Amino acid sequence: MKNMENRKYYTLGLDEESCNFCIENLLGSNNEKFPDSILILEKVLHKGMLSKATKFLSNKLENNYPKEKRLKNIKLIDDKIQKWTNLTIKGNSNNLKDNPAYKLYKDISSLLKGFQFLNKLIIPECKISSFFPQISEVSSLNKDSTVDFYIPDARIIIEVDGQFHTESESQKNIDKERDNLLKHLHIKVFRVPTKFIREETKEYSDFKKELILFLGNNINIQHYKSTFDNKLFLQEQYYFSHTAIIRFQVLLLELIKKNILSLEDKSWNLEIFSDFISKFDWVKVALDDFFNLLSPISNLYGDTFIKPKINYKTYKYNKVTEKSKNIKIMFSLFSKYDESKPDYISLKSTYIQTICYKTRGSRNNTIFRWGVLSNFFATPKVNKKNINLSDELVHKSLKIILKEIYDYNSFKEGQEEIIEKIFKNQTCLGLLPTGGGKSLCFQLTSLLRYGTSIVVCPIISLMRDHKEELDQLGFNRRVGFISANQEKHKREITIQRFKEGQLNFIFISPERFQTEEFRNILIDLNQTNLIQNIILDEVHCLSEWGHDFRPSYLSLVNTITNAMKIKVPIISLTATASLAVLKDLQVELNLNDENIVYKMLIGRKELTFDIKQIDSNTKKTISIDKHENKYQELLNFLKNNKPSKKNAGLIFTPHVNGNLGCYPLRRDLLLSLDIDIGIFSGDEPNDANTDINNNLYKDCDFFKKKNSNKSSISFYEQYKTEIQDKFKNNELSLMIATKSFGMGINKKNIRFTVHYGMPASMEAFYQEAGRAGRDGEESHCKLLFTEEHDGIPSDLHDKNLNINKLKGFPNSTEKNKRGDFRTQLWLLASKIYSVSEDAKACELLINKLFESNRGVAEVYQKREVIIYRLFQLGIVKDWLVKDFFGGTYLVKYKKIDVAQISKNIFNKIAKYSPSNEEVSKHKNNLGLILKENNNPMKDLITYLLRWNYEHFVYNRRQSLKNLYENCQNFKNIGAKRFKVMMDQYFAIDSISININKHLDNSFTEAIDSLESTLFKDSQLVDNDYLLKTQTSLSRFLEAYQDNPWLNILSAFCRLLNNDFNDLDGKDRFISFINSAKKNEKNWQEVKKKILNLGVNLDDDKKILLSNTLVDSNSRVEEIIDVYDILEDKNSLLLYIEKANNRFKKVKYL
Repeated sequence: MKNMENRKYYTLGLDEESCNFCIENLLGSNNEKFPDSILILEKVLHKGMLSKATKFLSNKLENNYPKEKRLKNIKLIDDKIQKWTNLTIKGNSNNLKDNPAYKLYKDISSLLKGFQFLNKLIIPECKISSFFPQISEVSSLNKDSTVDFYIPDARIIIEVDGQFHTESESQKNIDKERDNLLKHLHIKVFRVPTKFIREETKEYSDFKKELILFLGNNINIQHYKSTFDNKLFLQEQYYFSHTAIIRFQVLLLELIKKNILSLEDKSWNLEIFSDFISKFDWVKVALDDFFNLLSPISNLYGDTFIKPKINYKTYKYNKVTEKSKNIKIMFSLFSKYDESKPDYISLKSTYIQTICYKTRGSRNNTIFRWGVLSNFFATPKVNKKNINLSDELVHKSLKIILKEIYDYNSFKEGQEEIIEKIFKNQTCLGLLPTGGGKSLCFQLTSLLRYGTSIVVCPIISLMRDHKEELDQLGFNRRVGFISANQEKHKREITIQRFKEGQLNFIFISPERFQTEEFRNILIDLNQTNLIQNIILDEVHCLSEWGHDFRPSYLSLVNTITNAMKIKVPIISLTATASLAVLKDLQVELNLNDENIVYKMLIGRKELTFDIKQIDSNTKKTISIDKHENKYQELLNFLKNNKPSKKNAGLIFTPHVNGNLGCYPLRRDLLLSLDIDIGIFSGDEPNDANTDINNNLYKDCDFFKKKNSNKSSISFYEQYKTEIQDKFKNNELSLMIATKSFGMGINKKNIRFTVHYGMPASMEAFYQEAGRAGRDGEESHCKLLFTEEHDGIPSDLHDKNLNINKLKGFPNSTEKNKRGDFRTQLWLLASKIYSVSEDAKACELLINKLFESNRGVAEVYQKREVIIYRLFQLGIVKDWLVKDFFGGTYLVKYKKIDVAQISKNIFNKIAKYSPSNEEVSKHKNNLGLILKENNNPMKDLITYLLRWNYEHFVYNRRQSLKNLYENCQNFKNIGAKRFKVMMDQYFAIDSISININKHLDNSFTEAIDSLESTLFKDSQLVDNDYLLKTQTSLSRFLEAYQDNPWLNILSAFCRLLNNDFNDLDGKDRFISFINSAKKNEKNWQEVKKKILNLGVNLDDDKKILLSNTLVDSNSRVEEIIDVYDILEDKNSLLLYIEKANNRFKKVKYL
């Protein structure tokens, strides 16, 4: 919204060609006391440039104007004449009767055959800056330079040149510069000498013919002509009524803000004079819709009011009525502002709908582009008033708003809890399943509160998805995103609109917070109180990606709260997070349990699962042969479930290139299937530009016009944008993608997903598979699984496993014999550097910083994660990216001693440690490093790095193991049991709560908890409960590597399920025993409790238990202790063997 004299401009409408209008004579003093709900309603109504009707309004319009009867391409035009005279259109100052320009204007209005309506479209004496604000930046022309006539809808300028234009060299130069500028703006300029007009020469006649020809070829003008010729302005039209409702509601807000109307008044008395025909009572509907929104919004904010009695009368536009105190409103859709001075409040259309702006192209050349003129008001400053959803009226009101804006009758499970925390200005973490409606939580709350929401997204495609979804909801032009792959002019415009407070949402990557320019913008906005909150979408990436290759994620909270001093709620959302990731997030985000909303137990009844085992011996090594089992299985599935525009499919591959890559898979499927197939991956395929048989780009729209395309964005990024849009718009039925495509895709009609190989975790599988069936219809999720023929070495899950051995395992088997476990392990190991490599890099950087000791230094660092390691040590306080691709960073640091570094490491590790015993262990180890080492810096760095490796890499190895085992077991348990198991994995129920509450158990307490968990009245729990416990437990094991309680529970679950030799069975039991034995006195008590539990086992399980507790190296007393309670064969044989050995020794003596 902009002010100009006594005229205010607004942007809101049904289409970009007619969304700008103005209000004149809006007199009155600004009301500083109107309630918050008025500003929130203003934000709701102005949530986007193109208005989207509420559910109430949509129904009313549909009842009166069925969609199939609504005409398209209607223009706001009628046959009335705009009032422009020689007061505006200047002529000969020495002879007032000599005005060629005014004559030309009247000729166009009356004599231009077939285009008489042009009078409504012409602006006389129009400033160039009104349609090109940057005029002074690209020319020497005066910023107040005007053109004689401008027709914005046709981008035509008509200049009337007097004798001075031909005689003055300086004027000639000005005209030449102006014409060159306008030519670059793609504006057609007609220059008509005054002589031609005065004498009505042939040249003047030729000008009018050329003008008619030019106008006739303009699509926009053709639509005006069609509306005018068919006299649609004399007919009732949906377009007119809906546009009037939109503008009238804006006017109501302005009248309240100007104190012309008040919610405290008992009645409102209005007289409305309109220039369009409508038997539909649009005023009543507009008022009802206005208060249908205002009332629940007022309830949210505690702004109580009694709706005034509204008396209104509508008249024809020029109707003369008696004088009264009623508020008179001249409401015109077809007229535009001109010289006329209205006596009353007047609402009119405006001429200019688009403006031109300059930007720089890929070669630093200036490019001019046109865009919609946006007269947006800045979002109101943040008011941190709490909204309490526990209040019944508030809760009911929020559901009304939900229905009106989203057309949902109720919230999904978990949404209200997250929304309430946001309304209470609390930092929180929300975990909802795929399709659980995470986005709505921040969309709705951001709309109903002041300020801008900053949304941090891990990938560009997700930003685009969010923007498109919000655009469809009516937030268009109020949403922006910034990315490195964006064209520079779009990025600059988005940043400018963000700075001006015109955006409700802005989507960015975490790396953007490491740039000085963006930080400065945020700091300024924060000082003006315009930042509502910061949303971390798909926040599991903070943990899963941050520790590998995106350290900006891990430093994000510190950057926001400490480096930038921004104190706003941080809202974190995800649909997938293992307990390990959840724990990591809780630490990194500094959250307590009360601020976490976990609602993952929402079964997707519409999804069916199938895991097909493939024999790895038949896998090819170079390309996928059509007879190879995995490929053939996929091909058969696709032929039986043929993708179509109504039933789309999504195939996930582990990577882009190579044997299991999405790129070669597409190539082979194209040879076998008669459908179009797209791919999507983070990185461009190796030979995408050179492979003639698989050229990705040749059929793409952007590629066909590449000669005129000056975009600096790579072909593959443009391809991904186009192919993603086609897939979502049902123009493409099958997509093959890496995991980067899965996040945020909200396509309703995906009927199946196929995983072409096992993903990395249960969470990843469930989230990616969950892209199917978003409309609630039955959908299929298939996983093609290849087992490891030679098994998985037990030491692979040893907590002391060497990184080099981990890296070597995927390559320890011939390629044609590798299974899915090795494939995923290779992807994990390829991102990891050895502890010694990282330690050396850390030392080098520390030495460089400490040498200068200036506090700030510009450094070159190939891997940003090394800077983050120094952040963990407490040396680096903050850093900015100067040149990401060049590896240059501006680092803020502090020189500290090794004692402080040791303390910082301990504080970091202690936050993640689940038990006091583990905390004490780390404290003692760090103390020994300081005590026994003259130069402990290297050992301290190594200790931190090893802990990072053990903690985070273990989590992922265990996640991989869990999914691998479940895939192996599918053939034994079947689809139905697998679905139950998957639901149990994510469940927060009595079983998982019981497991969680014993995490801090001592060794003795752990056995007591084991008994209460697995034994009821000295009887084992039933098999179903045992399997559920083991499933829930598997998720905890991903988060805790060596927890006594989890180790003993896992060991007994495996023992009872006849799977004791699994890595999570016997090995964890041994780990428990070895740790417990460190305290001999406690060990005896613990051992006795274990043996007493063992009494309830069958003979075979007693032997396994006994065999773990004692062997041939055990003392006789230990063996007797076991046998006295278990009475098992193993301890008995060991005792006999010991006795025989002693007898032999005696006999020998």
